[in-house]
Amino acid sequence: MMQSTELSGCELSFECPKKWEDLKTGSTPDARWCATCSRTVHLCKNKEEFETYAATADCIAFYRIPSDTSTEKLGLPAGFSEKIGKLLDKL
Repeated sequence: MMQSTELSGCELSFECPKKWEDLKTGSTPDARWCATCSRTVHLCKNKEEFETYAATADCIAFYRIPSDTSTEKLGLPAGFSEKIGKLLDKL
């Protein structure tokens, strides 16, 4: 299960239907591989990490509220809608 601080206000332009636990383990505990879109998904544990990965248009994963696994989110940060069409075609 992912561990993180609350990330309220972090928005996604594309929300992926995949679950963090279903992605292949990556080179570090905070990175997993998505075989569907052939991209690394980065776990964001705080707003600074979210903003860092958002600036590079990387796929991200986070819990809006750490104690509530139903708040899990995966996808592309807001502002990168040009990539959404390509990702949707692969899902």
